[in-house]
Amino acid sequence: MNGLGLPTAQPTVRELREQLALAEACEPISSELQDAKEAYRQALESGDPAAIGAAKERKQAAAHHINETRTWLRREARIAKLQTLIPDLQTQLAEPAWQPKPGWTDEERQARADMEAALAAMEAELPALEEEAAPLRELFGSIPQAGPPIVVEDGSAAVDMPVVKASAKAMKGGR
Repeated sequence: MNGLGLPTAQPTVRELREQLALAEACEPISSELQDAKEAYRQALESGDPAAIGAAKERKQAAAHHINETRTWLRREARIAKLQTLIPDLQTQLAEPAWQPKPGWTDEERQARADMEAALAAMEAELPALEEEAAPLRELFGSIPQAGPPIVVEDGSAAVDMPVVKASAKAMKGGR
């Protein structure tokens, strides 16, 4: 229910999956934040100023970390979404059905104008998001990633296998 007591629109399955993926990606950081909050509560109960200060710093660092991670994941998801939406919208606008005709109604003209405005907004948003994402992408690109295992064949693993012939027979009697 919304503030007026009316039912709200239910999220789509895709939106729910995106929310689940974000929650799963942030789960370790979220658990660290919960641990830091609990440590802060315990420090407050103990009354030790040094423990309170350390727990507060830990809690703030964990909160900052999860907020930064969520922002980064949402930005990367938006970039991926724009990279698929922009070509689809360009293709749709290039279709003959969307080419202006003399007999178009005002609604059809407005729909085309809305699509062009949405495309222009997306095309302006994408470079800005990619510019924001560039430093993190560069950082993650500089971290060595574990690659596929390297297999060196020296010929000692050669195996001779017997030749097998397979043939199919038509089944009779429904068996």
